[in-house]
Amino acid sequence: MPRRMVDAFKKEIEEDKEPPKGPVEVVKKTLTMNPRRQEILQYLCRYPCSRLSKIAKDLDLSNASTKWHLERLTENDFITQRGMKGDRIFYPTNMIEENDVRIFWAINNERALPILRKILSNSGINLKNLRDDVQLNQRTVVRHAYELEQVGLIDSIQDGKYKRYYPTGLFTKMKEDYRKKGAKFRRHLLKMLKKDGVNPKVVRSTDRALHVKITAGEKKSVLELGTQPFASVLERYKGL
Repeated sequence: MPRRMVDAFKKEIEEDKEPPKGPVEVVKKTLTMNPRRQEILQYLCRYPCSRLSKIAKDLDLSNASTKWHLERLTENDFITQRGMKGDRIFYPTNMIEENDVRIFWAINNERALPILRKILSNSGINLKNLRDDVQLNQRTVVRHAYELEQVGLIDSIQDGKYKRYYPTGLFTKMKEDYRKKGAKFRRHLLKMLKKDGVNPKVVRSTDRALHVKITAGEKKSVLELGTQPFASVLERYKGL
């Protein structure tokens, strides 16, 4: 690891250990007042089932620092982690149903999601047109389309030389289901923030987001948390 990254990581840990102003009993509980953890938690609320390296890259953090903060959030039940094909992925606790983790992992990918989006809006599109529209080589398209088919989001049929792809309707159904399930995640999150000792207060609540003011001693912050994972994930990688 480069020297500058090691120094930055050490500083991150030391800052985390430095006691802020306020009663000792508050200092011991304020896990979520750390700005880096706030960034990571907010990121995963938008893009659950992301892998560590992607989180670190998108937030401009080192892998070591990201791993450190993810471990603290996991230990305190803000984040759940799971192994997926030799990698570790992370998502907010109680946001994603266990049986749906692989689906989110499959679509939360900068190559797979544009493919899914194109199939959702062009039912019956053939492989050649799909390949040209998403501007990826055929092998890449076939590989990711296969994964999307394996998790039940699309179907395919052979039509002459090329396959045709169709949405199954599962994505639309799950998007609506998760809109209704948002309350469960909100309750858990507020419970854990209260347990963390940061006196959470909801300042804005919509179908898609929850803004929570947190306070510890003289420190104050606002967490802006997505609560509809399908909606936010679908918006990702639109420029690709």
